[in-house]
Amino acid sequence: MIHGLVIEMGFESEIAVMTSLLKVYSLFDTEDVYKLFEKAPSKDLVLWSAMGSAFVENGQFLEAFECFREMQCYELEPNEVSAVSILPACADTRALSLGKQVHALDLISWKTMICGCLENSCHRKALVMLSEMRSSWLEPDVTIIQDALPAVSQTEETKLGTHIHSYVLKSGFFAFVSVGTALLQMYAKFGEVGSARSLFDQLHDKDLIAWSAMISVYTQSEDFCDAMHTS
Repeated sequence: MIHGLVIEMGFESEIAVMTSLLKVYSLFDTEDVYKLFEKAPSKDLVLWSAMGSAFVENGQFLEAFECFREMQCYELEPNEVSAVSILPACADTRALSLGKQVHALDLISWKTMICGCLENSCHRKALVMLSEMRSSWLEPDVTIIQDALPAVSQTEETKLGTHIHSYVLKSGFFAFVSVGTALLQMYAKFGEVGSARSLFDQLHDKDLIAWSAMISVYTQSEDFCDAMHTS
């Protein structure tokens, strides 16, 4: 009835209206949703994300991955919202494996989904996805590592922290002061002030953020004398 009214009033070409209709149809049958989606004269990021969400909500994880990939073929880069819409599919390891067989996720896709996890405080899931990314023979860039380090701190797993520290050294990312600063903040979170100081001393080009981070580490551990000497 509502759909008929939309057609009658000539609103079928309006993306916002089509997106709302698609969300209504997703409560019943994804086949009808996809037919409606296909009829849309133009598709923006919001409409693609809504279609992906419809697949996820109905347990069609492989279709959700395919939708995510196809969206990028139309030169629409995913954002945190579209990444979050597909995150539940990532919890299904079988679906993620199938998704890799069909199309290998590119760096932007992985980065967006990992950032989506971090934005929603899904720290452990973000780290699992980082591991999955490396298993797919795609190495993270410096920004992914920089963003992932605080997630390691939140897990409070020192062994995991040591592992990613080793990776940072092997990959050469420690040359970036932002990564070194994130590492020292991670060790500070673990209560290892000595390790944090050691990393600080190894930084070649310390910026204001690095200095502030080290002072903050001493202040939080109530070592005010060293905090003053650092400043």
